Amino acid sequence: MLPPDYIAQFVHENYIDPARKRGDKAVTVLPREVYKALDCACSLGLIHGVLGSMKFRNTYGLRLARTEDPEQGLPTKYTFRLHLTKSASASKN
Repeated sequence: MLPPDYIAQFVHENYIDPARKRGDKAVTVLPREVYKALDCACSLGLIHGVLGSMKFRNTYGLRLARTEDPEQGLPTKYTFRLHLTKSASASKN
């Protein structure tokens, strides 16, 4: 089982950071896609826990804009608004 911090870093490196570098204002992360990319090495529930946590958002400067929920169960998509970090804003100048 992978630790939550590893999952958070993986999502940041593979979804959040590339979106920031492209200049996107938001990014949508699909938990099932992350689960498959991690070769099913952790539970889908753990990925949901990481994506929904304040620690994840605070660590990577994100704001949860919305989730897409089925009628029952966990969200199928998490959409985050991206705040520019100091390094990202400096690289644009």
